[in-house]
Amino acid sequence: MAPGLAERLLAVLVDKLHLSRGRPALRTNGNLFAPVAEGAAVSGGWKPRGARRLLRSAILGAAALVPAALGWRWLRPRLPALRA
Repeated sequence: MAPGLAERLLAVLVDKLHLSRGRPALRTNGNLFAPVAEGAAVSGGWKPRGARRLLRSAILGAAALVPAALGWRWLRPRLPALRA
């Protein structure tokens, strides 16, 4: 709609809200040449493992089965009337 206006407004907002004017971070060696001690696994810690994964699967399964069972229970008495 107004790309020039949007660009100018967003530039001001990013400068004021996202870029810090505080004190700079301390100087460190970083992790460029040495790996970090934790969080370097293949999954990166995003996927649950073991019991947590089983629990999540059980909850998702129940969440899918409960509405299906309730719908079947509600619809079952009405099925003969729908066939006639």
